[in-house]
Amino acid sequence: NYSVGLTSCTAALHLSLLALGIGPGDEVITTPMTFIATATPIMHTGAKPIFVDVEKETGLIDPDLIESAITERTKAILPVHLYGQMCDMKKIKKVADKHNLRIIEDSAHCIEGERAGIKPGHLGDVACFSFYATKNITSGEGGAIATNNKEIADKVRLLRQHGMSKEAADRYSGVYKHWDMIECGWKYNMDNIQASLLLPQLKKVDEQWQRREKVYNKYVDYLNKVSQIDYPKIKPDSKSAYHLFTIWVAPERR
Repeated sequence: NYSVGLTSCTAALHLSLLALGIGPGDEVITTPMTFIATATPIMHTGAKPIFVDVEKETGLIDPDLIESAITERTKAILPVHLYGQMCDMKKIKKVADKHNLRIIEDSAHCIEGERAGIKPGHLGDVACFSFYATKNITSGEGGAIATNNKEIADKVRLLRQHGMSKEAADRYSGVYKHWDMIECGWKYNMDNIQASLLLPQLKKVDEQWQRREKVYNKYVDYLNKVSQIDYPKIKPDSKSAYHLFTIWVAPERR
């Protein structure tokens, strides 16, 4: 129901954690199979990332191993939808509900992804997206959060603009201009130029996804003939965003 534009997915993860009250002494369960920017926002809040191993066939966090990593300090789970494929969010949600944990989805690779009829952000408290230059849709730099929780969205809006009670558009709108510094925030807001580059691409998401699917299938056709190479498999109930096509090669053949 709510989306907030930001400077990057890293900023989105950072502010999402803060909006959920994650801080010093807390632990957040996540995956080691990701870019460093998944873990560093956790550390910037003062919390500690706890790494859980991944599924061999997908590289996604193994939901069956999450529960054994939970301690009295655990406050959230931060799964990464890797290379375009979503994690098993139904299993992750079940564990989170059992232990009263929050879920922040790193969806930097997965804006078009779907699994078992569920899209990024549908089961988590908040999903974080990237519009960096290498992503499926891009504003050069940029990111966003999506959430169904108005309190989270409002908190992120506040923190992204120095903790100011009103943003520039509100302060110069011709109505009552009073504003205040409510708390210590950051300069994480997406600017108008980035937004103007991004918005037209949203209309082409499906068209671009179909093109990438064709390219993916060509890769599969060719690489299936090469016995020395393997690649992550897409689950039968998944719609991949086809963000990256990675290959696996045995160490002795690298």
